[in-house]
Amino acid sequence: MESIKIKEKEIFKMIYKLKLKHKWMCEIAKVSRSGYYNYLKNLTSYKYQLKKEKDKEDFELIKKPY
Repeated sequence: MESIKIKEKEIFKMIYKLKLKHKWMCEIAKVSRSGYYNYLKNLTSYKYQLKKEKDKEDFELIKKPY
């Protein structure tokens, strides 16, 4: 069976969206809880929000000609 490589950030996002017990999920996914907590902290950080808005604006610019 072939293993699939998934970025830690994507794993944290899945754990967050599934609203499951993060301690258990981090253990199963073999990622650190501290990394998950940092991910949560960044979700609400000002810098993260600015990046998200900038990405949305860039996406709209790219999409516009099409």
